[in-house]
Amino acid sequence: MPTGYTPIFQIFKGGENITGRFQDRAVSIRVDSTSGRGDQNTCAITIDDRDWRVARPKVGDYLEIHLGYEEVGLAYMGTFEIDEIVFEGWPKQISIHGNSQGNNSILKSQSIKEFEGKTVGEILKELGGKAGLDVNVNSDLAGIKIPFRNMVTSPSHLINQLEMLVGGIAQINDGKLSFTPQDGGKSASGIEIPIVVLTADHLAKFRVKHNNKTDYGKTRASYRDPDTGIRKWVESATGVSSLGEAAQAMAESMFTIGREFASKEEAERAAKSQMQALDRNLGEGECDLVYGDPWIQGQQRLLIAGTRDGVDGSYVVDTAIHIYQKQGGLKTHLTFQPPFDGGEAYQRMFREATENNDLSNFLIPEPGEVTGGVIQRLPDGRIRGGA
Repeated sequence: MPTGYTPIFQIFKGGENITGRFQDRAVSIRVDSTSGRGDQNTCAITIDDRDWRVARPKVGDYLEIHLGYEEVGLAYMGTFEIDEIVFEGWPKQISIHGNSQGNNSILKSQSIKEFEGKTVGEILKELGGKAGLDVNVNSDLAGIKIPFRNMVTSPSHLINQLEMLVGGIAQINDGKLSFTPQDGGKSASGIEIPIVVLTADHLAKFRVKHNNKTDYGKTRASYRDPDTGIRKWVESATGVSSLGEAAQAMAESMFTIGREFASKEEAERAAKSQMQALDRNLGEGECDLVYGDPWIQGQQRLLIAGTRDGVDGSYVVDTAIHIYQKQGGLKTHLTFQPPFDGGEAYQRMFREATENNDLSNFLIPEPGEVTGGVIQRLPDGRIRGGA
């Protein structure tokens, strides 16, 4: 633990602050913040049940969790619906697991059976409405019409298909379903989200892997020409410019999407989305931070700088795991991949911002500082682009 940083947490139930009930009994609190793509945020709480005096928690209860430091403040981690409770011994403990609010509802909701000619926005609003969720779809994606016909599927599978088809990310948090462009750097309402800059001083441990396991430099998708009835093809090329000599051999290899799309525009979007997904497989990384930083969450854009070639670069957080432990303080583990628009995207943006003397779109913690400290210094005291 860094000197001067005192980990704290707060838990609310139904608007009531119940932190006092947990204060000396919380063995651990874990929150997994994800980037979507079929995964949703979860929490896991372990409580010391000595003397069996803890009031029994109930499946279906909602818990609002905050993690942070007494000297900095608290980061809101989300509201979670309890879906599993385990009483165990010895030692006597209660384990609580929860999903992000609204996720359990979407899993139980009825599937859409027919949506011919509907847009992404219309489909998601219909789906969210049946699950009792508010829906916010980015304007760049909301108007796209999709080619499905009379499909019967589970809601989660349908959302995943929409993500792949139009290059979107679906997240369910706090009773809201949001749908945004992959790594677009904007919230569903279109507000810019800043890039966090991490240096070697912020990394306790790291691992970055590069490979050429995709074996594809291009993707192609087909559509039926409405005038001639002939099947035609469109292509999308890799956005990775830093391939080594051995990997250059894959540049002409082609990944073919088997299904046929309803229009040229739909085929182009599908080919681009598939190529971006394949490009992402060329690299991945993970790290433990020196100081737990609950302000960094899933889908956060990262720029790692000041280490070495092969590690420095642009990344997007897949999963941020934050763990509060009674004996071990506050820890953060991040997994990340390059952004869809290339491994040097944020480096280029940072150079341009530095040249223009405008770093307002970057959060740059000092050595020994967490992102929450940077947010405190902002004029409005919060991350620009936050909800």
